[in-house]
Amino acid sequence: MTAPSRSDSRLRAVLLTVAGAVIASGTLAACSPTPATPTPSAAPSTAAPSTAPSTAPSASPAESPATGCRDRYPGKLDLGLFARTPNPEQAICFNPPPPTPDEPTSDPIVLPSPCLKAAHSSNDLIADRRGFVFLFDADPAPDATDTSAAAQTVTRYSGSGAADYLKELRAAVAACGPYHRDHFTYDYRLADAPKVGDESLRLLVTAVADGPLEGGQPAKATFPVSVVRKGDLVSVVFDLGWEGYPTRTKHIEGFFADAAHLR
Repeated sequence: MTAPSRSDSRLRAVLLTVAGAVIASGTLAACSPTPATPTPSAAPSTAAPSTAPSTAPSASPAESPATGCRDRYPGKLDLGLFARTPNPEQAICFNPPPPTPDEPTSDPIVLPSPCLKAAHSSNDLIADRRGFVFLFDADPAPDATDTSAAAQTVTRYSGSGAADYLKELRAAVAACGPYHRDHFTYDYRLADAPKVGDESLRLLVTAVADGPLEGGQPAKATFPVSVVRKGDLVSVVFDLGWEGYPTRTKHIEGFFADAAHLR
């Protein structure tokens, strides 16, 4: 499967972020260049939060590749914490610069956002945060390539922040139902999944478009999200799929398992 064009990416941007975000291939320019189509192996690649992050020390230019990225996290979390070896050029910008006049106005989001407007108190306890999007081949056939993508964000909290974050997510899913944003309706629900780490939860995010989408993309799709806490660390993996479709179950579950180690 070839990578979509920049215009195609923008058409599917909202659905892929499953939270009203613009993080599809070619729309993460605020954080990194457009990723190349991967070869049939786990090739790392790019993607962002439900609420604005709390202020923390500024990252160095080498650790914040985005021109104009306004992140204030130290960006010192070890790359070994991620499910795959990240490509630094595909780092997530959690607080990008304002869009230009011809850009969508949605905030880039790859962290769960069960409510249209909600602020997590645990954000005030964020000590550091890093994230990357990874592209990989999800087709088991050796002579075929099925590009798919997932975003992983690792956050270190101070105090009770890590445990508080998972409590806040559960409460938000229970309190908020479907909501409409940017021509899509989003609905979060909890799902059964193996318990890993010190604490974990699995979310399913369904996005339904207001009308038919161009290019044969599905008007309705559901993407899984894995959240795992180990001590003061929380890993969030958001399935981004490809061209509006979620990643094959076997491959995203494998990514979830690798990310849960927080090694």
